[in-house]
Amino acid sequence: MPKAKTKKTSKLTAEKNIPSLDELNQAGAKTREDHGQAGKTKKNYNGYLERGDKILAGIVQARKAAEKEGKVFSDGVVSSELAKAFDNPPNKWSSKALELILIQKCIHEGCGKSTMDGMHAVYAKRWDEMDGEKYAGETYHCDEKTGIITGNPARSHLINTFRQVIKTREAAKGVEATRNHAEAMTVEDIEAMIAWSENTCPKSAVDSVLSGSDQNAKDVMLVIEHTFLRGFLSSEFKHMYRNNELCKLQYGNLTWNCRGLAPDFVEHFKVHLENRKGWQKKAGYDAHPTDNHYDIYPQPVHAMDMHYHLPVWMKVYRHVLGRDFECDDFVFPYFSVNGTIQPKQEIQSHDMIQSLIQEAAAAAGLTKIFTTHSLRRGGAQYRFMWAEGKQRWSLTIVRWWGGWAEDERVDTLMKYLMDSLQSYETGHGNALCPLRLEPAKSFMSDHSLDQPVTVNNFRCFTEAMMGANQRVIDMLCSAPELSLAHMRQMSLADTEAQGNTLQPSHISRTDQSMERLLVEKHCRQKSTKERSAPIPGVIVPDIPKHGEDLFLAVVKQWEEGDPSQGLVMPLKDWPVEWYTGNMRLVTGTKRSNRKLIAEEYERLGRSNDAFKAAYPRIYNNLTKLYAAIRARNPGRARKSKNGSREEREHERKRQKKHPDTHEGSEDEGE
Repeated sequence: MPKAKTKKTSKLTAEKNIPSLDELNQAGAKTREDHGQAGKTKKNYNGYLERGDKILAGIVQARKAAEKEGKVFSDGVVSSELAKAFDNPPNKWSSKALELILIQKCIHEGCGKSTMDGMHAVYAKRWDEMDGEKYAGETYHCDEKTGIITGNPARSHLINTFRQVIKTREAAKGVEATRNHAEAMTVEDIEAMIAWSENTCPKSAVDSVLSGSDQNAKDVMLVIEHTFLRGFLSSEFKHMYRNNELCKLQYGNLTWNCRGLAPDFVEHFKVHLENRKGWQKKAGYDAHPTDNHYDIYPQPVHAMDMHYHLPVWMKVYRHVLGRDFECDDFVFPYFSVNGTIQPKQEIQSHDMIQSLIQEAAAAAGLTKIFTTHSLRRGGAQYRFMWAEGKQRWSLTIVRWWGGWAEDERVDTLMKYLMDSLQSYETGHGNALCPLRLEPAKSFMSDHSLDQPVTVNNFRCFTEAMMGANQRVIDMLCSAPELSLAHMRQMSLADTEAQGNTLQPSHISRTDQSMERLLVEKHCRQKSTKERSAPIPGVIVPDIPKHGEDLFLAVVKQWEEGDPSQGLVMPLKDWPVEWYTGNMRLVTGTKRSNRKLIAEEYERLGRSNDAFKAAYPRIYNNLTKLYAAIRARNPGRARKSKNGSREEREHERKRQKKHPDTHEGSEDEGE
């Protein structure tokens, strides 16, 4: 009996806990909202909708402006109804509005099929989910008399025919003409870029900055840019990083001075890539302790040797920073044009990395257009196809190192690898080459590696060596003042830049080195008036561009400092040499602006409300705030030693009228 009573009581309790119909519907809707799409997909969809709605708003605004000026349109479109085309419920202009957006994107902006499909998908989804399933389905109809819509406007005949037109256009242009993925960077490309960088900023220049013998600001900035570039290029090419993954890498993700397995105990360092995109961050992913950990060993190809280039950059970074690294310091942080490094600030702008890559490519004589994704794609292709012998990787290893998920679509990986392989094996553009590789006979012409050296091969090599030696002799005769020590230094530098490999195609680099040394000897002279490098570790951290009460962040930097951003000492307590002299152009202006706001805040009684009332609408815009405070307090404005702008203009006019009259003569007359 007691058991039966307990069971009945439990049943009654369960019945009382059953939620209502509305609660169940709300729970289901919330679950669909939270987990129906991945976060990034949802963000991309919202971006499509935002851009599409903005295009429609611009079209409507232009029509209404023209109508106000008396223009009459003959297309029969009612502007007020067109403006409501994406509202609930849809109207007879909804399908037309979507077509106008697709025309703008695919014809006027030159976007392709993928953009059209994305834009179409988001609006189809919007109408599918509008009022439950009222407008869902594959059919569409608009009653001309009542204007009532049935079905999805995104699947109307008007939209379907336009989509077919764009697909036909893309097919007519061909796959190679319309694909948008980045052009792969070959190992020869990155070798040329690294060689240019090391010629422009050689190891001797890096050593001079690290030793402290060269404190010229221009030279220090040159070393920062080039060691940063070499570390970034080698890391992304070797590691097949995505650009944002590498930019998020922090010092705490690196483990130095590791040793390999017995008996060799090869030295290396480890990289823990915890921000890897894809399956590592997938919901429910239970990572193994060794997942996302990569062992970085020395590589035979110098240009892609992350084991060499990254530590060099870290040494320069540490020297300029003036302190030991902290775990949350970014490995590739933001740095300004004057050489100050913000270790806590991630590189937010894709343009900064892109400009460095394009500058290096152009300077190295490359005519290709690279993006940051070219390094990732080129690294994957190199390891899968172009590397020699045992340096070549299987598809499984490439997938793991590149961070592609195990269930990644095959065509996603194939576009990185197979496009170039197919072109290589079926192309015959090198048919006239003396050394025929015959790629159709074996994978990546591996059979050619087992062929013996022929007499013709040896004759070509001998002629190349003799020609190179003769050019060196001619160069020495034309420049007898060039010492043997200089020759040896340049030869060693070129050997190191090529990864200690001797190939006939690299012999001509000796000529380039000799010419460069002669030009630099006669043309490169340093100005004695160039300013010194910034004091290591002395920075004024940037204030975020967006946020609430940004003026309080300025006051905090002035009164308390901000150790989390590298500002250990408050700005008000800085010694004079930190913001005057050579540091005036580095920290002087920023400190002066911070002081201006802090003193104004103090003058207004340290009241947030009073400060906001005195500077409404601009207290979060620091640039306008600086100008407003100076305008309100003209006595605090900076004065030029040559007078105000009006005074300088008056003096120039006076000098034109009386060229023989000088200020000094008037003083002498008095």
